[in-house]
Amino acid sequence: MSKAGPSPVVDVAKARLDLESGVNQHGPTLLRLALHDALTWDDSSRGGGANASIAVPLELARPGNGGLQPGLIVVEDLMALHPGLSMADAIQLAGAVAVEALGGPHIPIRLGRRDIRVPPPSARLPTYDTCSSLGPGALLASFQRMGLSVRQGVALCGAHPFGRFWSSPKVWEELYPSLEALTPESPAGGSPRRSVAPQPPPTFDVEIYRDILEGRDPLSIFLLGDPSARAAMEAFLVNPDLWLVEYAKAFLEVSEAPLGPRASLLTAWGRAGGKEVGAALGVAACVAALTVHLWRRRRARRVLL
Repeated sequence: MSKAGPSPVVDVAKARLDLESGVNQHGPTLLRLALHDALTWDDSSRGGGANASIAVPLELARPGNGGLQPGLIVVEDLMALHPGLSMADAIQLAGAVAVEALGGPHIPIRLGRRDIRVPPPSARLPTYDTCSSLGPGALLASFQRMGLSVRQGVALCGAHPFGRFWSSPKVWEELYPSLEALTPESPAGGSPRRSVAPQPPPTFDVEIYRDILEGRDPLSIFLLGDPSARAAMEAFLVNPDLWLVEYAKAFLEVSEAPLGPRASLLTAWGRAGGKEVGAALGVAACVAALTVHLWRRRRARRVLL
């Protein structure tokens, strides 16, 4: 049983603004919620994925999905403000806003997902326990099942450090500066706002790959044995902005997989290295993500100094 996709009159820009309070309190949870819904996608059968089945009690109670309920409350509040928004779209939009708030790239989410109240097979989500039981190659095999390249899968692993905050939203709320604190000027044009966070938690950066490469992270056992994964991590360490571009592409790939065309074009661009239309879309997305990230980084530096 599914619910029709959202109305085209949904104001996405307004919806993003309405998510700010929820992201301030539950940023990592919202990112995790979006990924746990999307990462069940099976590219061969075109089933699962970003369809809000994560909200079904049976799926929500599965190992690896603990602590997601606060994120669903934020999503439900957003849907109340925007009645035309499907839950599947609301979850992915909240995840994208969380990525940007955490210091990652701007991700332009497209609407149109349908809510499907049928959970995917339980082994679809690549949790640590599931991958450990299947062997060292299981994580990369899961990404391949989703239609992702090794490079894209490794890029998604970069959000791993936020795990320590997922189970304790209060810690996150106390430590992470709010979105308003990162705004140079108040809406009324007053004095610049400054962060009062004594010790911000990790934001999007590439140090996780150094830990993996040196065997200090649980993901090491799944990634170190693959030459392509190792090469991707080394490339991201050398060029962090490349990682942000690849992260945005990978997030869109799994988030928009149920929608079809644009996701397919990005996949073709990534795999074939440049069909004319796919290349134009991919380059535009990369340039936009990189430009926004560098602007936010400069802005945040001015505020926090």
